[in-house]
Amino acid sequence: MRHLLAPFMLLSVAAGSAISAAAFAALLGPNALTGDPAVFQVVSSTPQSVQLDPAGQKLRLSATNSETGQRIEERFDLDRLAVGSSGLKGIKPAEDENLHLYQISPDELDRYVRVQDEILGWHEHRVSPRQLVSLTVLPAGCIKADTEHQGRLSAFWLSMDGGDSFTPLERQIDPLQLAANAGETETVQSC
Repeated sequence: MRHLLAPFMLLSVAAGSAISAAAFAALLGPNALTGDPAVFQVVSSTPQSVQLDPAGQKLRLSATNSETGQRIEERFDLDRLAVGSSGLKGIKPAEDENLHLYQISPDELDRYVRVQDEILGWHEHRVSPRQLVSLTVLPAGCIKADTEHQGRLSAFWLSMDGGDSFTPLERQIDPLQLAANAGETETVQSC
């Protein structure tokens, strides 16, 4: 039944009618604005040439209200966990890859919830197609010198349900490019 209603709800939003964020989330599952950040997990899969700093990774939440131009961009520290503490469902790393698991630092959870509430408040807790929200990983670490572009390509996945399912954040991307996109090229160096 839930899957039958989802297309109808998407059409309603597209047509301009309002639907509460809670009802939308119940139909489509957790998202960056309604999910519990305490259960978010990020997985990185990198080739041997890419060495991510255990303590330097961040998750960036950005949102823009196209009606008012208001923009929020916040970075949250990620803590590395033991890979075995997640089922990593849907992720199959290649043989020569490093796999790392992260979660939002417990010290950052309250701030993440405050940002969620602020963004949801833009539309009085209503979902709007004019609200653009994105999550991105900001990597930190180093890449072995003289590694060609193909040898740096990495992938990052996000779970909003404690590791029961993962969706790609970035696939086949150079960590140097991710850092450059965020204007933080100094976070990824040569080693």
